[in-house]
Amino acid sequence: MNVIRRQNELVVQIPNDIPFAYLDELISYLNIKSILAKSQATDEDVETLANEITTNWWVNNKDRLLNGDRH
Repeated sequence: MNVIRRQNELVVQIPNDIPFAYLDELISYLNIKSILAKSQATDEDVETLANEITTNWWVNNKDRLLNGDRH
């Protein structure tokens, strides 16, 4: 594997025998790290948002899950 710096980008050369699923996970990870590096959110902000998402998900899905309706 090689990393080449070109103007305002990095080019990563990866052998083509690496499974695509691994590359997909790596790209997702790098995208998340890039977003986080630009974020001004505090840990508390992130925790609050995560709790809100979890609560909303449960409200929207609890009847389906508890009543065995998988649709």
